[in-house]
Formats: sequence, structure tokens, C-alpha cells
Amino acid sequence: MDKPEKEEKVMTDKQVLRYLDLVDRKLELMQIGKDWKPEYGQELEEIDQELAKLIPVVERARKEMKGF
Repeated sequence: MDKPEKEEKVMTDKQVLRYLDLVDRKLELMQIGKDWKPEYGQELEEIDQELAKLIPVVERARKEMKGF
């Protein structure tokens, strides 16, 4: 079983860029329409899994930014 990752308080630049890249790609895939290929389904699943790991970090960063 995987060890829980250490809870981070602030998003790193790398995490911000990765999150934005994943969201951008997901939006691209969702707009493909008739040109959809079966392999895009697997890619969407992988994107969703990675986003699920990043979303708690994003939410913590948003909460901290409200304090500025």
C-alpha cells in the first residue's frame, strides 16, 4: 500500500504548471467530438487520477491565498 504523501501547504511551481497542463489537456480531449479515439479514454482516466492527487493541494493553496 502506498504511503500517504506529506501534506504540502504551498503549491510548487512544478505543481502549478502540471495542474494547468492537465486541465488544459482534459479540456482539449473533452472537445474532440467526432475525432475521438479509444485511447483518449485511458488518457482521460490517467489525467483524472493525477488531478485527484493535485486538487487537495490546489484547495489548500486557495484557502491560504484568501489570507493575503
